[in-house]
Amino acid sequence: MNIKNFFIASILLFSLSIKVSQAQVLNPGFENLNSDGSIQHWGIMHIFSVWFDSTGVAHSDSIVIDQSFCQTSADAHTGLRAVEMRNAYNYTANEGIAGGAFISSDTAFSTYSGFVPIATRPTNLSFYYKYFPMNEDTASAFIKVMDINGGMIGSGSVEINSLASNYTFLGVPITYTSSDSAALITIEFLASKRNKLAQFGTRFLVDDVSISSPLSNVNLEYSNTIRISPNPVSSLFHIYSDQQIKSIKLYDGLGRLILQNTNQNQLNCSHLQNGIYLVEARDSKSVFHDKILIQR
Repeated sequence: MNIKNFFIASILLFSLSIKVSQAQVLNPGFENLNSDGSIQHWGIMHIFSVWFDSTGVAHSDSIVIDQSFCQTSADAHTGLRAVEMRNAYNYTANEGIAGGAFISSDTAFSTYSGFVPIATRPTNLSFYYKYFPMNEDTASAFIKVMDINGGMIGSGSVEINSLASNYTFLGVPITYTSSDSAALITIEFLASKRNKLAQFGTRFLVDDVSISSPLSNVNLEYSNTIRISPNPVSSLFHIYSDQQIKSIKLYDGLGRLILQNTNQNQLNCSHLQNGIYLVEARDSKSVFHDKILIQR
């Protein structure tokens, strides 16, 4: 067994104590804390260099942290807590350091257990957020879906670059590039996507994280013969395939079915709000999933 497969297998063995029904998102409301006050199953790790001079005295970069990279907050969407992420600044290197929150199958966050096992293939990541950017900072969220060997088979991401002083819902559809079975996921939130340009003072709060699998009873297949046009769309989009289109379904960010059509290759979404939606299209041979942006 190679190192990669051994690493994944170790994660799965460790995760046997986690009930499958609970393994979708661990501590999604950030309510559960460890004894040291850190958030169970969520955290971020930064490694900073230290060097020693000829006298044996240790030196390190001059870093100012705005409270914490990843901490609990009483400003919650529901419940008692949310996660709050803040950036730091390295005066020695003259660069920012992004705060964030990554999921972990370990109760005490560890980058070595950042893969969470799942029972079904998710279609989207959803969460509520507040964002207070400094100097045009940009937050981001990512989800990656992997097979049993750790190979990525699907992903979704979103960027947030405007002030949101009230909790705002956001759904992120997952796009698949393989028909392999899903075994693991990773979820990441970052207060700044620009790494070294992360702005000191930026605040990013997230609460009520979930993933949805409204199509979990369907034998999902990936098809590269079906395509959507136009995308982005303002009113009417078409599905093109070599085979007859059997059905088109449109899901919102919560995974709810909001539109469908049978035996037609088009769908009218002119009455829907701007945003990202998930499309499921079926022809006589396969099932196709992709995200579409409604924009006017």
